[in-house]
Amino acid sequence: MSGVTFRGFQGTSADDKAITLACGSQGCSNIVLDQVSITSSVPAKPASCSCTNAHGTATSTVPNCASLKK
Repeated sequence: MSGVTFRGFQGTSADDKAITLACGSQGCSNIVLDQVSITSSVPAKPASCSCTNAHGTATSTVPNCASLKK
């Protein structure tokens, strides 16, 4: 997968992993997360971002996607 953009949306997640980008051994490239805000639907429970073999950028994104490699 390459060249996918997620921009300008918000919502809630029932799972603690609000954003999951799980790419195979070939990896994913040019992924853009921009102005995305996903929170947990469970009060006081933080949401997280998990990326495996994903390369791109995350700007103004909640939860923080530090695992998205540049």
